[in-house]
Amino acid sequence: MQGMFITGTDTGVGKTLVTALIARSLAQDGLDVGAYKPLQSGHPLGHPDGDVMRLRRIGGITDAPEQMCFRALEEPLAPGLALARAGVSVTRDALLDHLAAYSARHANMLIEGAGGLCVPLTEDLTVADLACTVRLPVVIVARSGLGTVNHTALTVHYARSRGLSVAGVIVSGMPHDEDCLEWANIPMIEEAAKCPVLAVLPLFAPETGSVEQTLALDRQWRPSEFLSGKHMFVMKE
Repeated sequence: MQGMFITGTDTGVGKTLVTALIARSLAQDGLDVGAYKPLQSGHPLGHPDGDVMRLRRIGGITDAPEQMCFRALEEPLAPGLALARAGVSVTRDALLDHLAAYSARHANMLIEGAGGLCVPLTEDLTVADLACTVRLPVVIVARSGLGTVNHTALTVHYARSRGLSVAGVIVSGMPHDEDCLEWANIPMIEEAAKCPVLAVLPLFAPETGSVEQTLALDRQWRPSEFLSGKHMFVMKE
């Protein structure tokens, strides 16, 4: 399997938007790509505000939602807790079999986690466990404001402690004004995490400028070049 695993420092940091923009960028560069959300919580599978439908809409993906997601839960909780409260049992093997069937359809796969790396997906599978199983390079999405340096460094260090290869960080929701203090977090993230910031995405109105958002990503970091090995970053701890 070739592709990327997109995780975040927390919930609500912009993972779905970043995953969709990467998918859109890869497709525009002529690459075949699928996007997978193992478990969705907070919305039914077909709800337009759910992560899967946003991945389809923004990323330009035409696969069926049932292929892109194993199970959707309505309560906005960590998937493992949402499953338990719904009385639904999902096994690690069943989820991995579903992912394998979908990934066989595409040359490149983007897998979006839920929350951060330690979030439980099932009783015997965390987001980090899934990332370790698929062995894709990890892209970490971080927010721009106060606390992001600590959260990002901790996420990078934990990922590396699990043997994961961290491609870099994408900071989302940055104010357009580069005089804002949030911009000072970028070099601090790179220093604290010993990890490159691949791109900084400004604060956009929700889903109103996916073309502009993709251009903002591509001007800084081309996902297709990363997958081909032409645009690699190396930073050692």
